[in-house]
Amino acid sequence: MKLQHNIGGLEGLGPVHVEKRVFLQPWEKRVFGVHTAMMGLGIWTWTELRTLAEGMNPVDYIKLRYYEKWLGGITAYLIEKGYFTKQEMEARTTRYLEDPQANVPSQGAATGVTERIVKYLWDGDSPLRDAKALPRFVKGERVRVCDLIPSAHSKLPGYLRGKIGTVEKVYEGTWAFPPQATGPEGISGDPQPIYLVRFEPPELWSRLYTEPREVVYADLYETYLEKA
Repeated sequence: MKLQHNIGGLEGLGPVHVEKRVFLQPWEKRVFGVHTAMMGLGIWTWTELRTLAEGMNPVDYIKLRYYEKWLGGITAYLIEKGYFTKQEMEARTTRYLEDPQANVPSQGAATGVTERIVKYLWDGDSPLRDAKALPRFVKGERVRVCDLIPSAHSKLPGYLRGKIGTVEKVYEGTWAFPPQATGPEGISGDPQPIYLVRFEPPELWSRLYTEPREVVYADLYETYLEKA
């Protein structure tokens, strides 16, 4: 995910379309609903969605729209877990392309399914955990961002790798860090502290591309940082 994660600052990727609508087409609502149901029923997690969606070819990832990536991730997961085969998916796709008015399968909901999904929509799933961990860094300390090579989804913006910043705040508590979210192999998935780190723009980009008095803030997991 290193190539396509947080691509701010890269040249030649415009124009930027500022779209205000949440859903552009009706099918996108259905994809959102399927994802929400899977989350509410504990079938999968955000990390699994991002890992599978972002595992596609970087060119396709940049080219496809938001819910097209979601659809790709959901489909890959359901095939991987044996809910249906790739051949079955292709056969059903062909059927509906040939006859868009064909009836879709219908099955009654299992007991309690709707209530569990509604509860998930209300409560969400906070990453804050009760586990205790003593922060390695303190406010005002200079830190360097590690240049890790991600194996899948990463919470680390690419333009911060190897850069030096200052800890502005140590957030209270520890926060979930999915072990499969980023590489290299061996990074612990245990909950850990998160820091608000301040960066001076000239540290990130040339002074030619920054304005006076600008500053950049980033929330970063402890595993991404080392003493400067």
